[in-house]
Amino acid sequence: MGSFRTQRARVLDETLPLHRRHLALRYCVAEFPAYGFQATYHHLTVHQRRPGGPVTDPAWLLRAVGELHEARELWVAAGREYAARRKTEKRAGLRAATRPEHRWRSAGWSVPDDALCHPALSLPAYVRRRLLVLRGAELPGCERCGDERGPLSRSTGHGFLDLCRGCGLLRSPCACGPHHLRAPEPRLWGALWRGEHLTDTGAAAPGRPGTVEERLSGLELSLPVRRWWGTRSP
Repeated sequence: MGSFRTQRARVLDETLPLHRRHLALRYCVAEFPAYGFQATYHHLTVHQRRPGGPVTDPAWLLRAVGELHEARELWVAAGREYAARRKTEKRAGLRAATRPEHRWRSAGWSVPDDALCHPALSLPAYVRRRLLVLRGAELPGCERCGDERGPLSRSTGHGFLDLCRGCGLLRSPCACGPHHLRAPEPRLWGALWRGEHLTDTGAAAPGRPGTVEERLSGLELSLPVRRWWGTRSP
């Protein structure tokens, strides 16, 4: 597949066929899926106004990879700073990290299984916010997107799941344990890749829910599955 830099160079190479540059962008997203792979790709198509037929505006690829690259550079720089600090701490005899490990999963991912549920923040703004959270900053609103509205509650029949209205983050799980929310369109990737959610001008296609709240209201609740050896819960 190649590194992020290699694939980014292919996206920027205007001598390559458009479908190869588009595929290279997909690989770049796979290397740095800030919102998760499908959600990050969806964000880029909406934020950078990908037309339904990409051939009508190839420049969206440049805008998309530019936003992704800027966000990744912030994360890489912070990772180098973290590595240098840990070396200094270890030389001083401090083996345990004083702050959470520098990785995405220590800050949390999106909980609902829906590629259209993610923050509206640009990727660089999101990375800056996540870095502040990792460094111990107490930010107002949702820790992931900053939305300060009250959560959206979904009943499980014997409890409630509280979800962020801005990005779908699970703020409060059901008391019984890990319930999972399932998207009403589990096979959404093909439609996203073909741009069926957008018009030729890059606007949202008619008839498709455009807000996170609308998506959350359509999420289906599936009961938790007991984890057995050699199996995985959905």
